Amino acid sequence: DMEEPLEEGLTLYVLKDDSYLGYIVIGDKIRPDAKNTIKNLRKNGVLKTVILTGVSIGIAQRVARSVGIDAVYSELLPEDKVELLAEIKEGSKNKQAHTIYIGDGINDAPVISSADVGIAMGTNGSEGSIAIADIVIMSDNLSKVSEAIDIAKKTRNLVFQNIFIALKKRQIFCLKHFIALNLPFIRKDFQLCFYLWIKIIRVMNIFLKR
Repeated sequence: DMEEPLEEGLTLYVLKDDSYLGYIVIGDKIRPDAKNTIKNLRKNGVLKTVILTGVSIGIAQRVARSVGIDAVYSELLPEDKVELLAEIKEGSKNKQAHTIYIGDGINDAPVISSADVGIAMGTNGSEGSIAIADIVIMSDNLSKVSEAIDIAKKTRNLVFQNIFIALKKRQIFCLKHFIALNLPFIRKDFQLCFYLWIKIIRVMNIFLKR
């Protein structure tokens, strides 16, 4: 009798002279850092994780359970992934939420381009996915995704700090001229300061909502 495979995937049964010898299961292996990456993404503010894949429902659900994915959509065509990503974004309770899609196959290229941030895995990724992605991880280390988010947050904070310092210096410059009673010049300078402050407040509001 043929035994039931312990793992899901493409199963090849091996026989010799009508005698059953065993089986070989061919399938994708879960990356060892996948589970920790999902945990770190949640710590970084990612509210929901979803698998969009072309593989069978059984394999997709097994992977989701193993690494802690919230939802699974399987047996999808490339255009199905794009439509589902749009539906996920529209159905989000947080209308300011943004989507990140990570993929490496040629079938991932359309959905990578439609996500707010598309990430391609560079080592074994297809040229199409790499060319269209916003970020390319030049290794198979999934933890680099969480690291990229950390770098983006630090960069944003540095930008705000630099703008704040620049505006403070501008205020001091304006005040010095005001004290010197250089009224025609200071009127124009204060208008510029006011305009810059309005702009930066608007930009900060946009980023703080993300």
